[in-house]
Amino acid sequence: MADNTNFTPGTGGKFASDEVTYSGDTAVVGIGRLVHVSGTEGAKTVTELVRLEDAAHTSGDPGIPMLGVRQDTATSLAGTDGDYTMPIFDASGRQHVNVGTSALPSGASTSANQTTIIGHVDGIETSLTSVVTNTSDTASGISDVNTNLGILTETAPGTDTASSGLNGRLQRIAQRLTSLIALFPTALGAGGGLKVDGSGTALPVSDGSGSLTVDNNGTFAVQAASAGVAAHDAAVSGNPVLQGIEAHTVRPTAVADGDVVRLGGDVYSRMFAIKPRVTTTSSNGTAITTNTNTTAVAAPSAGSHLRVYRVFAQNSSATGTWVYWTEGSGGTKVVPMYLAQNQAMTMNLEGTWELATATALVVNTATTGANVEWMVQHETVID
Repeated sequence: MADNTNFTPGTGGKFASDEVTYSGDTAVVGIGRLVHVSGTEGAKTVTELVRLEDAAHTSGDPGIPMLGVRQDTATSLAGTDGDYTMPIFDASGRQHVNVGTSALPSGASTSANQTTIIGHVDGIETSLTSVVTNTSDTASGISDVNTNLGILTETAPGTDTASSGLNGRLQRIAQRLTSLIALFPTALGAGGGLKVDGSGTALPVSDGSGSLTVDNNGTFAVQAASAGVAAHDAAVSGNPVLQGIEAHTVRPTAVADGDVVRLGGDVYSRMFAIKPRVTTTSSNGTAITTNTNTTAVAAPSAGSHLRVYRVFAQNSSATGTWVYWTEGSGGTKVVPMYLAQNQAMTMNLEGTWELATATALVVNTATTGANVEWMVQHETVID
């Protein structure tokens, strides 16, 4: 077929062609221009896209990008061995290659690297030999340490000053302690303490240059635990030991609960006494107007009780009434008061009124129509 045969496409355009012979076969090859429709590169011929071997790169050279297939797991895309296929890439864009059967590169660099590796291996062997030698030296050193520390079986030296290893010296000390204990077995009490026994013979006592005095012919009298210097109400005689109190002109510092304290007083031998911490509780403007029981002071916790010093009541109504102070609701009416019209009454108790343990103080008004206000002074004390 003649060269440059024209083909007529559907649009009426023409393609140039050329006759190519390869391996005895002749074929017509169409020569067209490749056009990038949306770009600005313009039309390019196949010749313009092909580059010669070893040709220099020039900025702006046109080319056709090579496509590949994403294949996260490397599997064949071709049907059988020898078929054309596409290069495959993983999800990160890295191309799958087979390095498992690739041969190592040859050349001077590879040989040099192999020589270097062999040298390193030789160095490792030398180091291992040194480790073995040092391990042997260490075992020998440990044996020497055991000898110096006495971790060996040694014979005790014959005398206290004879030369010996540590283990032998320890054995010698143990022998001497055993001999010492054997010298006075009867001198040790049941608890291991030393006993002093004169066996009827007076034991000498040094007075320490006059600092020690022993009365009663050299023996000690045993004082009975119940015997004192004098009986109660006996006349003072001799030089009894008197108990005193510590004098203060100001109040001493308080100690913690449960601590030991000194008895204290003023400079005239009068003992200090602490005034009770009295609490005042009242109706506080809420008058009692009916025949009822009203808790004046709540019951303290178990193990404590109320101590009452003073009670007061006033009736501001025209109706007179009895007022009773009792231990608990419905208890015995211990302190009765009759309050006439507009009458008040205060009762200072002789000593104190000790209520039963964990019992409330209750005020009872007997008449409805009265108007009773009340007040009580008290403290909570331990039973």
